[in-house]
Amino acid sequence: MRAACLPPPDHAAPGWVPTLHPLQFAPDLYTAAPQAFAALAASVDPGVAEMAALATLNTARLRELSHLHPTVYLAFRNLQAARDKGSRLEGFDPARFFRNLPLVDGDPSAGWFWRGTPLLGPDHWRAAHLRLVERLDAAGLFLDDTAEEGPNSRRQGSLQRLMHAAWTLAPEKLRPPAPRRSQDSEEPAQVDLWGSALLSGFARASRLNEVTEYVDTVSTRAGMPPAQALTSIAFMLRLAPELFAFHLLLWQIAKERP
Repeated sequence: MRAACLPPPDHAAPGWVPTLHPLQFAPDLYTAAPQAFAALAASVDPGVAEMAALATLNTARLRELSHLHPTVYLAFRNLQAARDKGSRLEGFDPARFFRNLPLVDGDPSAGWFWRGTPLLGPDHWRAAHLRLVERLDAAGLFLDDTAEEGPNSRRQGSLQRLMHAAWTLAPEKLRPPAPRRSQDSEEPAQVDLWGSALLSGFARASRLNEVTEYVDTVSTRAGMPPAQALTSIAFMLRLAPELFAFHLLLWQIAKERP
């Protein structure tokens, strides 16, 4: 997992995206037990330290975790009963979380100032999307309706097909929201929505040990071989490690507290 998020070498061009990712050789990389992520806590690599929080989510007293944003707790079906009786939170609803997230997003600039906590709140969400947009811009990806000429153009075409397949495959209520890129934008960028759907779908499959099934299904929907789909997923993880970590945490909670 550390190798998956190593920073580029000093001599690399700003838009360089590695052609290989450990995921291509170990598709079940992110199905590891939560405790396997604990060693990542000291990392300074993008998205890695946030993944380490997976090891903290199996506690019996989830409400005592100060590094989680209150929005997380609003997505539990028994929140009121748990408050009244002091009982364990149960019934985490990812759809409710996705629905609530834009409602608590009151500061468009918050992502610029997020420094690692709290996790899974609007600041974390915006910060992860900002990093994605920065990498897309640096790599010259998805700047208009046609792929740019250059080393990433073919990878863009494959990724676009797969992201769209992931978006159509996801139930509407489980399609993650995305922030608007600017106050002048009327809607979130399509690539941000589709990319989030792919990252969320793969994160869910990883935490539920359903990677093979997910890759087979989404690749069939996209009309490409599973190996090509896995390569495109790996490309997306290079572009958005922070956003992938966001969704891994979300789906770990959903797994721990169904």
